[in-house]
Amino acid sequence: MTVFPRRDSSPASGVMTERETAPVLPGRLTDARILVVDVDPGSVATLLHTLGGAGYRACDGDTDPGAALTLALEVDYALILLDIGRTGLAGLRFLRGYRDGRATEGAPVVVLSTLADRDIRLAALELGARDFIIRPCDRVELLHRVHDTLTTRLLLRDQLRRADRLDREVSARTAELESRRHFLQGIMDSAGEGILVIDRAGRLTECNRAGTAMLGLDSDKALGRRAGTFLPELESRFAGSWETMARRADGDSFPADITVTAAPDHGSIVIMRDATERKVAEQSFWRLANMDEVTRLPNRRVALDRLAACIRDGGEGHIVFLRLSGLDRHADLFGDHSAEHALFQVAERLGECTERVASVYAWDSQCFLLVGEIEPEPLFEGILTALQGPFDDDERALAMELTAGSARFPGDGLSATDLVRRARLAESCARAAETGHLPFTAAMETARVRRHAVEDQIRHALRDCGLDVYYQPKVSLADGGVVGMEALVRMHSPTLGPVSPMEFIPICEESGAIVPVGLFVLRRACRDTVHWRRNGRVPLTVAVNLSPRQLDTPGFADEALAILEEEGLPPQALELEVTETLLMEERQRVDAELMRLRDAGVSIAIDDFGTGHSSLARLTRLRADTLKIDRSFIKNLLRSHEDESIARSIIDLARILDLKVVAEGVETKAHAARLLDFRCHMGQGYLYAPPLPRPGFQDWLDAAMARV
Repeated sequence: MTVFPRRDSSPASGVMTERETAPVLPGRLTDARILVVDVDPGSVATLLHTLGGAGYRACDGDTDPGAALTLALEVDYALILLDIGRTGLAGLRFLRGYRDGRATEGAPVVVLSTLADRDIRLAALELGARDFIIRPCDRVELLHRVHDTLTTRLLLRDQLRRADRLDREVSARTAELESRRHFLQGIMDSAGEGILVIDRAGRLTECNRAGTAMLGLDSDKALGRRAGTFLPELESRFAGSWETMARRADGDSFPADITVTAAPDHGSIVIMRDATERKVAEQSFWRLANMDEVTRLPNRRVALDRLAACIRDGGEGHIVFLRLSGLDRHADLFGDHSAEHALFQVAERLGECTERVASVYAWDSQCFLLVGEIEPEPLFEGILTALQGPFDDDERALAMELTAGSARFPGDGLSATDLVRRARLAESCARAAETGHLPFTAAMETARVRRHAVEDQIRHALRDCGLDVYYQPKVSLADGGVVGMEALVRMHSPTLGPVSPMEFIPICEESGAIVPVGLFVLRRACRDTVHWRRNGRVPLTVAVNLSPRQLDTPGFADEALAILEEEGLPPQALELEVTETLLMEERQRVDAELMRLRDAGVSIAIDDFGTGHSSLARLTRLRADTLKIDRSFIKNLLRSHEDESIARSIIDLARILDLKVVAEGVETKAHAARLLDFRCHMGQGYLYAPPLPRPGFQDWLDAAMARV
């Protein structure tokens, strides 16, 4: 074996002509590693010399095919030039060993041979030979063959490398896309809404977990199915949002909210939401908004809507506003559950007795509204009958009161709210009159408007000095001398004119304005009395009426005593009048306030005595100073034996209790004489003077003093 070393030096100058005719080598080809295998050492040397002269710098040669095979399998050659010998057997063994021994694709083998045997050539080709060069051959041809083979192999390797790189890039991109697909699928599956992707043929191409669950599908069986099977409207609608009934795979339906977005060149994307819970919530909200929770009747909102619709349609009939009183007491005794159960049964009975003539609505916790072509009075009587008897599971009777007001449409109002307002006003009047039912009349509304105007003027009067204090004298029946006067409040409105005390004082009592009004009267009365006492007149005492609401106000006694001190009036010159009705009530705070005033020296008078049923124990405990006989007994004193007896009895009682007596409503001298016969101390009435404003009373007082 002869091994020729690698030729990597510059060729001899004698080879230049040969190289000039050889192919021009690219930089990469000059580095190609070439193995020459030939049993003839001279032939190997020649080939190596030729290759080196052409610029190939990495060439090896060997004359032993076996050793050359080992070398070829160890080194990564770019080209092998193999002489197969005279018989071709050694070359074929090399080719077979090279083919079987390499793990990867090897170098191309170019066979050099003097043989023209066809079978040998075919065998060599089958074993991997790439090309044949028949010897003897031209050196230029040899170099061209080598150049072409290396170029082809280089291009092939480049292509393989590019293909491998592309494969890797494709694999990476595919993996990235797959990862992104999984990521997007995860996002889709995590969504609570169903997400469906539909192709242009109307078939499902993607469906997330929520979508398959809504439609009752297995995820592996969903794709490819027609979307119209589950969402029929998708057969004709391709974009937009709407509500529909979707069908599951088992045929059941459910409400769904659908949003469809067109996807250009792909089809459409469907967002589907199961609307079952929303529907249930909407129904619940509707019930809360339109139905009463306890009675399960339509509420006032529905009542007004339906009544308004009936009026618009030209309907005629009546509405009845019912108020049920007594449920609070029932709840206090037996609990809220029992009261609610009773109220539910009341609603049931109302529905039964009005089933064919009226619709029943719950207005609030204890009020109902009936609407229909009805006659209110007979209907009310029928309702009273229907509501008799026990109303709960324990057979307890319901102690209740039922009042009603009615209005007719369209006569009593052209709107639902006006009709209900007027029916409620009629019910309020029925309650005040302690009667069961009253129909609405225009006079009710006039009275209510007047009351509202008076209430408004009371507020203005307190602020703008619209109140005044009048005085009516008290006269000694024995000698006709003036002993004092009663302070009486009067009201004059710029818009209403004079307003009677009988009208505005009850309104003050109900609204609470009586407290500031009473303090105004007390301060003015104290101030005027001090003025008259200081101007040389008799030591007058002034009487001021007290409201129950004033006495029920914490600290009233202290405030009254403070006014006395500020105005300079001795407590003994003030008499506070309280009604006998107030005296009848056992109220600890009222008693404490009265005793506080009594202990300070203020006199206490019982006004309108004889109209109530006060006890002697209360009279003595509160230590009243004066009894005032109500004017109703004095008016018929001379004509009614009964009134005369009552007046005499009151005077006798006062004498026994050591109390002074004032008779109100003394209008004639005969009244005064009879009262004097009964030994009554004082009289007050038109016989002496009507209530007078401050200047008028001062003039009357001056004249009275002059007569004395």
